[in-house]
Amino acid sequence: MIELKGKTFNIFGLKGTGKSELLKHIARTMKPSIIYDTIHEQRNSKDYDIYQPQHRYNTAECEQFIMITLQSKYKMIGIDEANRFAHPHPTPLPPAFVEANDMSRHYGKAIGFIARRPTQLHTDLVELAAYLFIFNLKGKNDILYLNNLSGGLGDIAVKLPAFHFVTVNPDRTFSVNKPIPIK
Repeated sequence: MIELKGKTFNIFGLKGTGKSELLKHIARTMKPSIIYDTIHEQRNSKDYDIYQPQHRYNTAECEQFIMITLQSKYKMIGIDEANRFAHPHPTPLPPAFVEANDMSRHYGKAIGFIARRPTQLHTDLVELAAYLFIFNLKGKNDILYLNNLSGGLGDIAVKLPAFHFVTVNPDRTFSVNKPIPIK
């Protein structure tokens, strides 16, 4: 696995493509980890912690979670359905997201922002992320966005076999990966 300590990453993919399995895999390998489970789809695990918010669309609750966990024991913090809180540009990025995105290396934390589509997430989170993990995507705007981010990336993402994903490195080179074993 890639060294994610002190880095931000994004995971993108349509429903059922494997993004939650990859997030859980990262959480299991970076103990202790915690996942902000926006829509309450995670099951309890002995390998990582889960926080399920009281209100699925409450940005203030998510921001409070981020600020508390940045100061905590956790090595990896994953924000599932991050697009519910970090809307696309030109909407301002919430302050806690700015802090996590800009300062993850100073906290020594891996911070993951997970969403179905890159065009639904604030561009600062996408374009400043050290790593992108991209599962199958079909939307023409997503494909165009990814092709503009790195030549041919969107064309690869639209053709990915089931559960395969692309890893995009900090220099925006990329490679296709086989599915993560499900535990």
